[in-house]
This record gives sequence, structure tokens and C-alpha cells, in this order.
Amino acid sequence: MAYDVSLIAPYKSGLSNYWKPFLIGNDAFVELDNCYTRQGVVKKREGSSVIGRITQWKTFTAITNATPPVVTSAAHGLITDDMVYLENVLMTNGTITSVVSGLTTVVNVSGAPGITAGQTVVITGTSGVSTDDSTITFNGTPFFVIAVGATSITLNVSTTGSSGAVGSVYLGALNNKAFRITRINNNTFSLQTLTSAPPADMTASGTSTGGSIYLPIVGTETYIQSAALGVEQLIVFTPKQAWQFISGTQTFQDISFSQPPGAIAITWGGTKDDFFYSSNYFGVLWATNNRSFSGVVVDTAAQSVSIRYYNGTLISGWADFQPPLTSTAPTYLNAALIILPYKGFLVTLNTTEGAIDNTGNINYFSRARWSQLGTPFYRNVNLPATAGFDANAWVTDIPGKGGFTDADTSEKIISAEIIQDTLIVGFQFSTWRLRFTGNYIQPFIWERINTQLGSEATFSSIPFDDRMLMISRRGIVAATFNDVNRIDLQIPDFIEQFEDGENIKGLVRIQGIRDYEKRLVYWIYAEEDGNQQTPNKILCFNYIDNTWSTFTQSFTTLGRYNLTNAQDNTWQTWTTVWNGDTSTWQVGTEQTGSPIIVAGDVSSRVWQIMNSDLSVDNGVNYNFTITTNWINPYFQQGKRCKLAFYDLYLTTTDSGKITLENFSDDDDSDPWLIKTVDTNDRALSTNPVKQVKYIRVFLGMVARNHQIKLTLTTAQLANSLIGSSDFELQGILFHTRQEGRIKQ
Repeated sequence: MAYDVSLIAPYKSGLSNYWKPFLIGNDAFVELDNCYTRQGVVKKREGSSVIGRITQWKTFTAITNATPPVVTSAAHGLITDDMVYLENVLMTNGTITSVVSGLTTVVNVSGAPGITAGQTVVITGTSGVSTDDSTITFNGTPFFVIAVGATSITLNVSTTGSSGAVGSVYLGALNNKAFRITRINNNTFSLQTLTSAPPADMTASGTSTGGSIYLPIVGTETYIQSAALGVEQLIVFTPKQAWQFISGTQTFQDISFSQPPGAIAITWGGTKDDFFYSSNYFGVLWATNNRSFSGVVVDTAAQSVSIRYYNGTLISGWADFQPPLTSTAPTYLNAALIILPYKGFLVTLNTTEGAIDNTGNINYFSRARWSQLGTPFYRNVNLPATAGFDANAWVTDIPGKGGFTDADTSEKIISAEIIQDTLIVGFQFSTWRLRFTGNYIQPFIWERINTQLGSEATFSSIPFDDRMLMISRRGIVAATFNDVNRIDLQIPDFIEQFEDGENIKGLVRIQGIRDYEKRLVYWIYAEEDGNQQTPNKILCFNYIDNTWSTFTQSFTTLGRYNLTNAQDNTWQTWTTVWNGDTSTWQVGTEQTGSPIIVAGDVSSRVWQIMNSDLSVDNGVNYNFTITTNWINPYFQQGKRCKLAFYDLYLTTTDSGKITLENFSDDDDSDPWLIKTVDTNDRALSTNPVKQVKYIRVFLGMVARNHQIKLTLTTAQLANSLIGSSDFELQGILFHTRQEGRIKQ
């Protein structure tokens, strides 16, 4: 009997989680992770690479065994609830007497109290032992303890060879992790988990002899020092310092100082939750972390200044910015959530105002305040060559100088973007525009656009030519000059992923950016599972196809930068022959000035993400998951479906494999058939150009419906060639036949 044939392609719907899986379109997916759709094809996301790292902020001298562990370092200036990232931590926990290899490895240990099953240990100093996976070394790699004896521990690693009485075992639970701290004094602090008290495996026997402390990156900005000359600098912020990227050496230079009268070290009084908003205007970089306080008990007092500007020279550094707001008995602008240029004015939104020492501060959360037209500078400090200053540039009691207006609402200003020459402002549950009147005595007035949809994440706003995207508690929305609408109807419940959990400021940590080259938008977020305090996922939006997907990556900030040290290939320098050239024409990532998306993380690293030349993350393989809906072409007739076989249409790879998990009858917990298929054809041909490969999978299964998951196994992921292979799904051709009626 002939089979019915149905092609699922192109893929126009992407991730869909609103309807039940059997109700969504056949071209939609219930899971689409580390992939995205483009032009009807499902693609594995591009890889990421570290472009630089801030030099270690501090070196600790010891970690003392305690519950919680106590870190001793040089003067750190940290306060309680700051976040630190620890590296090179080894807690001495015993001496190895021998290693017995096998499918699970038995390590005989003396003097190792306190090790329990489920902990992470690191082995050092052994010889003659190697893992069955050539990509994983036995020494120095963290392994889980699966069993504990009186003088032995069993590890979850298969090894060969043996070692005699050499080496040491360490507890590695503190290594390569982020912790929030409780300050003891300026040389010591205790380690807490990000959300609660320390778990048992944070207690280790013995002490550590030292390692490195890093701080999370809480801001990235491209500073356009000279628009005429195209001079740009990448500036990144940790909670208390600013750093400038030196592209030639791939390093970061500390620029946290001011002058005159001399090179005075400065710090911002920020924490892991105080992200930097920055803007280019008048030839300087303006930055604010909206944190203004006094009286913080630290041995090295944090600066109370929130707003500063930088003129790009390593001589002058930053200038404090606290302009007086009245000419007599002045109050001062001490903090602002947002600072940006608009219509020739420097505008601040959601301001904090009070005395110069921050006493008596009041947060005017619905206020827009601006400078006079012509200059925002109120003193002659670090001025660009073409700028003047006016001591009354921000005062409101002199007509034609500074001014302000408060919106008629009890909601807070959260985000803002300039769209079509109009400043669109997202409040908590509504959207407004700050309209320019043309009257320079009162140049701006508030006008409400929408009363139901607003913004709850300052750094989620993304400008387009005709709209502004932003994230609210009521959905992901697009705001225009006169209207606001949700754009997330394919995933309307996804907004619940962003909600704040216990001790988790999920909405604060969301940051977004537009990828012009790939026509995608990315929002980093922390999964709402009660444990994630730093972002570990990315929501990806294809704004051309209106499709969604997710990436599994951990970043704290997003920004943009133009390459300054690219290859700059030309026809004269290009040596690759035509039929051997695998590069993509017109991508532009090989040329100086090419725009790239950068991201910071909790360990002071800055990454280039979605690099078209990579399919690994800084040399590490990553998995993907593609799960179809429940498919039955005869469901409307009340009939079961026999899936005889299906054909996968894949873009060929060099050495790839994938695993197909096949499910039936709405049971997605236990696949009834698992099959591994090869995706490589390129290696069989001298032609390196990607081609389409057809892979037939036989099933012969009768069920109410069928579902397919495409992914990699742990072994495949660990293989350097398979795990690093790219992947593209172009379509699936189902061969089916109608069977008996649907019944229990």
C-alpha cells in the first residue's frame, strides 16, 4: 500500500509554547535551543570566543575551612552581597596512595576526611593514568565522587593505566564559580551561594594557598571618541571600576581615575545589581550606574558619585558629574537611571536629587530633567576641545537654562529609546513620549501613548527605525510613536521566565541587543528556577521571520564593538583557491571596522558572540535540542498514524553526527527508538561547498501521534570533531498511512 507523503518545510514558526504540542503548526517546535530559524532553515547557532579579559582584580592568599569558607585577600573594598568569581582554588584534602583504573576509577586516599558522594574533586600529581576520552586529562579535571569508602573514593570517569603513591586530591567545589559574599572586614569575606546558605560541598578540609578573584562585568559601551576620524574604544565596567580595551594586546587597562589635580583613583559605589547606562554625546562618554549613597561601611570608601564622563585620554580620566539644579541653596543631580542626548539637550530620566554629599536624596522616578541647549557642562573639567561650559547649565530658576517635567503617574521610568526623532519612554505599566515643543523655555512635555503595556527591564529596550522593543511583566512589546503591541504571541507565557524569584532580580538582569548582520535580537536572562541569579540563557528573536528560539549561554551584559585588528583580506592578499574557499562573502567579519556583538560574563571576560567562523564556545563544544510538535496528519479524522519512515533533509557537514529520539502517544519521557545518523558528506568530496543530504529513518510505528528530538549524546558532544560540527535542518519528509481510530 502506498504511503501518504507530507513535507514539513520551510520552518516559518520557530519556538511555540502557547498551544498544546499537538495543536501547534507542524513547522513549529516545542524546543529549539542553541538553534534559530533563518530563511526557513533551522541552524545551529554560531559560536563565541573570548576577545579579552580584565586582569585579575585581586589575588587571595588563603581560603580557610569553615562553614561558610572565609577568603583572605589584599584590601578588597567589597561590601556584603557583592559578587566574586574564584579561580585557581584547590582545597587540600588528602594524599593519593594509589589509583585503580576501570569503568569507574577508584582513588585510594589517606588523610582525606569530609569527602562525600556528590562532591567535585580534582586530582593532581599522578602519572600513568589517562581517561578513555583523549580530550579529557585525568590530572586537573573536576570529577564527581559517586561513592566513598573508608580510605577510597570512586569517580565517574573511565580510565586506563595505574599510579602508585603519588599526587593529591582536592575538593574543587569552590573553583570556577561565582559567589555572593558577606563582608567581614576589608581583608576577609565569607562565601555564600548566590541565593542561599552554602551547601555542604562548600566546606573543605585544609586550606587553599591562593588564587584569583574576579568581578562580574556590569556594562559594555563603544565610546566614539571622534566621529570624524572614526576613532572608537570599547569600555567595560565592573561594579566599581572602568576598563578600556587595548585591541593590540587583547587586554584591558584600568581607567578608573580622574584628574586634576592628579591621577586620583576613583571607584563607583556599585554592586552586581547596578548596571551601567552609557551614551556618547559632545565627544565624551557619559556613564551612570544609578547608585548614589553615603555612609557605606568599607575601609576604602566607595565614591558616592553615580554619573561621570570620560574624554578618552589616559591622562585626564573621568570627571565627576553633579551639576547644581538651583542657583541658591542648591540641590544637585546625584543619580539617574538613564542619560542620553535628545534635540541638542542632555536628558536624564528617573533622577535622584539632593545635597552634594547625597544626604536628603529624593528619587523622582517619573522625572525628565535636561541641561540647557548648547552645552551640558557646568565646569571646566575634561572638556572636549569644541565644548564650552556654563555654571548654570542645569539650574531651573534661570529661564533658558536647565529644566524638568514630571509625568502624571505613580509609575517609575524604566527604559527609553529615540525612535523617529521622538523619545519613547517605557514606564512600569504604560508607555509615554517626551515630545519636543520647540519652545526652548519649556522644550519638553509628557504625552501618554498606552496605558496597559510598558517596560520592567531597563536594558531590554532595543531601537528599530520605526519601533522600540522592550520587555514588561505583561509581555514583550513593540512601541511606536503612537501605539504599543505585543510581539510574543507565539510564546506568550515565556514572560514568566523573567519574573523575579526569591533573592533573584531577574528583570534587572535582562539585557538586549540587535544583531544587524544576522537580523536577530538577543535578550540575556536568568531562568526562573529559583537558583539562577546570573543570566544563563538567551532569548533569540528573528525579526524578519517573527520566530523565536533560545540559546544556552551565560553572560551578564551585551554590547557592540567594531573590530580594530581584523585580517583585512584583499584580492592581493587572498591565497585560497576558488574551490577551496569556505569563507562567506560579504559577511565582513574579517575586516577592520566590522561590527561584532560583545558580551561580558561573571569572570571579567569579554566575548565575541555569534561569530560566523565558529561552531564552538571558546574551544568548548555545546549541544543543541530540536523537538518537533506531535505529528499526525489524520488527527482531524480521529485516526491513528502509522509512520513508516521519514527523510531528513540536512546540510552536509565535515564530520558530524546527530542522535534522533523518537517518541509516540504523547509520552516525551522515554523514546521508543534512538538512532544515530551521520551528517558528513563533505569529507567524501573534494568540493567543500555545503550540500543537501537525505537521511532515511525507518520506524513502522502506529501511534496517536509522533515526535522527533534531534540532539547530541554526551559521547558525541565530548568528541572534538562531532561536537564542533555545524548543523542545518532544511526539512522532514514524512511517509505515513492512516490506521484505526484513536482510542485509549
